[in-house]
Amino acid sequence: MTEPADPHRRQADGRPQRPALIAPTPGLDAAVPAEVRRSIDVALERARAGRRHVTLVAAALPADVDGGVYDHLATALRRAIRSGDGLWSDGPRSMVALLADLSGPGAQPVLERLERVVQAFAGDGVELGRASAPPGIGALDLLDLARADRRPVAGG
Repeated sequence: MTEPADPHRRQADGRPQRPALIAPTPGLDAAVPAEVRRSIDVALERARAGRRHVTLVAAALPADVDGGVYDHLATALRRAIRSGDGLWSDGPRSMVALLADLSGPGAQPVLERLERVVQAFAGDGVELGRASAPPGIGALDLLDLARADRRPVAGG
């Protein structure tokens, strides 16, 4: 197994290495919605072609929260997801993570781990939602499903 570009990101949890489904993601400096959608569309196409699954997780903070809290949340999520997963900023206080090769019950342990990470930000009003990609869905629809599923995270 190769060393990840960011040594703080999780490895693939002991599973055999598969070809990358999601291209390396840039930093979370600025949201570029068109590029986020394009990246997710490309990943969905690759997933369909390889008969693989993806799950999208959407996290958001209220607009009045300090930018430092957002940066801290982004760093915590980046460290919690695997090196082959994607993380993008899709708004001023929101981000999405695309988890490769996870769907349905198989995604539950990873989603629970992400929720535990996000619980530290419950006092800041963080919300978390998710959507598994059904066949034929596009990036915009998948993003809408995950955003519609966002619920406040209870503190732990």
